[in-house]
Amino acid sequence: DNTSGSNILVADALSLNFRTRNDQIIAYSGSSSITFSDLAVSSAAHFLVGESKVSFIRNGQIETVSSNDDIANYYKAERAGGIFVGSGVTTEFTVSLGSDSFASVNSLYLDNESKATVYGSSANETIGVHGSNDNGARKYVAAGGGNDTIYSGGNSSSVAGNFFYFGTHNGYTYSSGNNDLYDYSFYKSTDADYSTSDLVYLGTSSNYASLSANANRAEIALKDDTKVRIHSDGAFSNTDNHIVRIQFGDDEKIYNTKIGMTSSVNAFTYDGVTDLYLGNTGRGRDTLNVASDLGNVNIWLNDKNLDKNKYDGIGVINANNVADTKLTLAGGSTNNTIIAGGNNTSTSLWGGGGEANSLIGGNGEDTFFYFKQYGYTDNDGQYHSSNDRIDRVDANDLIWLYDVTLSDIDANKTSIASNQITVGLTNGSSIVVTNMSQETTFRLSNGTGGWQDVKAINRGNNRTWE
Repeated sequence: DNTSGSNILVADALSLNFRTRNDQIIAYSGSSSITFSDLAVSSAAHFLVGESKVSFIRNGQIETVSSNDDIANYYKAERAGGIFVGSGVTTEFTVSLGSDSFASVNSLYLDNESKATVYGSSANETIGVHGSNDNGARKYVAAGGGNDTIYSGGNSSSVAGNFFYFGTHNGYTYSSGNNDLYDYSFYKSTDADYSTSDLVYLGTSSNYASLSANANRAEIALKDDTKVRIHSDGAFSNTDNHIVRIQFGDDEKIYNTKIGMTSSVNAFTYDGVTDLYLGNTGRGRDTLNVASDLGNVNIWLNDKNLDKNKYDGIGVINANNVADTKLTLAGGSTNNTIIAGGNNTSTSLWGGGGEANSLIGGNGEDTFFYFKQYGYTDNDGQYHSSNDRIDRVDANDLIWLYDVTLSDIDANKTSIASNQITVGLTNGSSIVVTNMSQETTFRLSNGTGGWQDVKAINRGNNRTWE
């Protein structure tokens, strides 16, 4: 009864242990013990051991810490127990599960209005950090070596984001095993200062292996077999709602990462703030739609971040909703479809290294780039030519055959038809142009560092080259 003073148990708090028998609590150290009888305690009993506060948590029960005065120096659970820290706690503190201060505590729930740092043990544990409205009350969690279940503060725009640490950095393992992370707060465009977005820290970038998503779960895999599974209430097919912030210990940069479904076709919005677009890896079937309010944009599908393709799985770039700006849109190593911008937009379109790219013009002044060097010979000695199709070419557009000279053109495979221009090359590659104007301008290399323009004339029966 704290109102009339507390009895003090004189013992070594570290070596003191507890167990229950019916309504009795037995405190013991070595062969010595004291039995406390007739205790009407549902979850925990509190002792003063010397000058230390010791909380004994009955097996499977949860101890509630309601205020700063309730915080004990030592929590000792009988085999397994948990702690709930309420919003009335305002002091900053650190929890090391499995340590002498938190012996056998395997579940922890933090709802306090203050900063807290949590270190897990090698056991399987449940950790809930429900955050606060105050950025100074972030929670920092390194879950340890078990297969842990972690709950964040929810996908909210009003709760401070939490930081979660996995993998190994400078010899220290933050967390290993298979970890499930629920109630994650994804980045939102309204979070300009990243105050309400959670962060996943992954040790060193050299340990990063892959990221994939199916249905309502994304999985980050590290090379040391650590896995982080991020669960969402909404399907990852809605890619713009699932931006995970990722940081590595050897890199101060934080990567905003959009995650799509691994087993289906995704549509991403290019928004100017996302660093990695990870979709249907390696298949090149996903679409990247360029937002209409970004100004000048440069997209190269071969760009990399973290030694990983920045646009993993992207096969289509679509900018047809963009107006009044300048765009550079370039494909990658697979077959790509590149769609130019709309009204008053100057677009440079580059097919990339695929064998059969499709470049589609828009309503602005467009330049289509082609390189014969994109043809390649595989390991079996088979040559793969570069055969691109170009559609919707206006009179003000330009088809720039960047490394092609007149001597590279095979006259027998080059023709002008009523609805199609075909340019065949001596290496087997080709360019097919459809939906073109009456005059289509091709720019070729002159072989000495300069350029020469050739026009394909297509006026009724007048079909010729000038």
